[in-house]
Amino acid sequence: MKTGGRSFLKSYQTIKRLSEHEGVGIGIRINIDKNNIDSVPELLNVLIADGLQKKVSVDLAPVHPWGSDTTRYHYEPLSLTEYAEIELDLLTSMVLEDFQVHLLPNRKKSICTVALNLRNGLVVDANGKLSRCWEVPYSEVKPHKHFVQYLSNHANQKTLLEVGSLRRGIQKSNWLGQTFLQVFEEKTIECVNCPLLPSCAGQCPVRYFQDAKPPCPVWKYNLEGRIALSYAIDQVGSVEALKKTVQATQS
Repeated sequence: MKTGGRSFLKSYQTIKRLSEHEGVGIGIRINIDKNNIDSVPELLNVLIADGLQKKVSVDLAPVHPWGSDTTRYHYEPLSLTEYAEIELDLLTSMVLEDFQVHLLPNRKKSICTVALNLRNGLVVDANGKLSRCWEVPYSEVKPHKHFVQYLSNHANQKTLLEVGSLRRGIQKSNWLGQTFLQVFEEKTIECVNCPLLPSCAGQCPVRYFQDAKPPCPVWKYNLEGRIALSYAIDQVGSVEALKKTVQATQS
């Protein structure tokens, strides 16, 4: 797909066939960076042309080069503020084209496998390796000097948050989740004073310990626009009415 080969067409045809079946949920995640931002509207237009906007959910997300060399993999991440502005424009277009768009964040009662499941939550990769974090299985990240004691197990300190494998067995201890909850209990993290905490929950324990600062969610930077768009829909009564209102202002 990245090289312009045939894999995109094959994947897309599969999505189209699946969309014809009732009860099948289809989600498409679009990871956005500086290299592909111009092609995102093109993909959305393809979905619209095939009438798939009401049959699939589209999730937009900024590229985060977790543990990867950005030059090696040709990533050019956008800053959060850059991405937030672009995302709001895309969300507005998607709303007007009847995509299933979730504009406002809900209350977040849990974060992820790392912080929520201190004993039982595991991610299994294709090779049977078990990890506490979704970002770990194919990452090149090595333990960071500031949190080796939290993120590495004693037996093998080569892979972040690895806890064993299906063949070798599982090491059940989980320092990271316990420590992340502890910084909230001790109020040593600035998130405790943030009004958005109930909808964020601290976001990502790994990034917090890696960067020594809260990894705020993208929607924090375009929340006002999201609220305004949601309010506009409520005021006119429906997305269809909003579309007519927008068209009237443009004519």
